[in-house]
Amino acid sequence: MIDEFRVRTEARWEGLARSQAAIRADAEARAIDRRWAHGGSWAASLQLFYAERFEFPPLRLRRKPPSDTEGWTEYGFDEQQRCVLVRQHAFGQAYQDGVLVYEDGRSELLEFHWVQDWAREPGGEEHKLVAVEQQLHDDRGRLGSWARIVRGDRYDDAAAHCRWEEYVYRPDGRAGHDPPRASGRGIRS
Repeated sequence: MIDEFRVRTEARWEGLARSQAAIRADAEARAIDRRWAHGGSWAASLQLFYAERFEFPPLRLRRKPPSDTEGWTEYGFDEQQRCVLVRQHAFGQAYQDGVLVYEDGRSELLEFHWVQDWAREPGGEEHKLVAVEQQLHDDRGRLGSWARIVRGDRYDDAAAHCRWEEYVYRPDGRAGHDPPRASGRGIRS
């Protein structure tokens, strides 16, 4: 699973990076319903027990946009009430966009960061692709695996690094509760 994801993502990276404006505009168009939360964007994470592991407090999503969006995260939902856009607001604009794309048994998160004028290369894009996540679901719709490739940040490119998790379910259908175990290139639970 992980090797296929790495090869597929590396082959698509440049095309996704060049298409970032169109990808973000498409997500904006698909987002017909909006919610807002103050603070980080971890609520859109599809990793099992993500909030519990890192002891994040529950987020309360509200419908009414704040009068000042600074420090707020905007969630856009499509007609099926799936999250398709996670936008963090800072410095008076969209500071970081996460675009979610869904297809049969798979969902993907493309993460774009805003690049400040002083850090942007001449003729460079205003937003830069920095991460791609993939979630694979089993035939019952449960999350089977999660993988993320990151290549640097808004300022510098870097060698790709990858993290992943694979999930098992008990006979009663609940996710297993074994603690994560470290493996060579990621976390396996």
